[in-house]
Amino acid sequence: MKKAKVIVSIVLTLVCLAIASIVMAPEQEIVPEKEYSITQDELARVDGSTATLPLTCVLAEDSLGIDDASEMITHNKTHNAFMNLTNGKADIAFITYPSEAELKAAADAGVELESAAVANDAFVFFGNKANTVSGLTSEQVRGIYSGTKVKWSEVGGEDSRIIAYQRNEGSGSQSAMERFMGKVKLSEPPTQYRMWTMSSTIDMVTNNEYTDAKNSIAYSYYYYVNNQYVRDNIKVFALDGVEPNNETIKNKTYPEVVQYYAFIRKDSAEDSFARRMLGLALSAKGQAAIEHEGYVGIK
Repeated sequence: MKKAKVIVSIVLTLVCLAIASIVMAPEQEIVPEKEYSITQDELARVDGSTATLPLTCVLAEDSLGIDDASEMITHNKTHNAFMNLTNGKADIAFITYPSEAELKAAADAGVELESAAVANDAFVFFGNKANTVSGLTSEQVRGIYSGTKVKWSEVGGEDSRIIAYQRNEGSGSQSAMERFMGKVKLSEPPTQYRMWTMSSTIDMVTNNEYTDAKNSIAYSYYYYVNNQYVRDNIKVFALDGVEPNNETIKNKTYPEVVQYYAFIRKDSAEDSFARRMLGLALSAKGQAAIEHEGYVGIK
């Protein structure tokens, strides 16, 4: 009995000490997130792709407390933006991942780069709303763009010839398409089926005044077709049974989730505009602004 009382006493003592340590422990210091300030004049040093223009604008607007930054920022499209960063005409470029040729050009110029993903998106395939096909497999898409599947009836559609549009070399979407194809060789399209802008590609597929619109297929980015250049007559195909949307992009169940990157030169100073703009994009405040604009954030 005496032994039991001793044990109870020891246990009570330990409990009291534990409670005391909790009560007496100092509160954990809350470290505020670092603020990344930018100026309007510095925005001239931003470049990027067509699909990331709203992203950089919303970061600038949120940071500077202004309504519209679109006239302060120019995006010269993926390839030009990357080359402008490489040759020093831009300090930061918001783009999809560059092609091997672009990365080689930077290396040959002796320019070392850093990058960080700032938003998620989906690489999507789309057709005309009148197309009876609602979804494709990755294998079917590769068959269409390699030229081994030439009719929609071969992928569950009508008995009509497939018109497969491509983009120009060096564009972000063309580089993404080349990565998507992997070891399967892209067929060389007729000149009239190679488009120089994303908007013209969508127009060719959705405008029923064009004879081949109903039988067309093309590719772009989900954000661009869903938020930036919206056309009622478009049908975005499910890929491998998964519809692209913000949820399937965020949880990465859609098979072709891609990232938008911020590229800067590695020799950018710690307090440079490039690093401050990159820090802003990756901050909680920046990510919230990016998601509010309709993109899918990284964090």
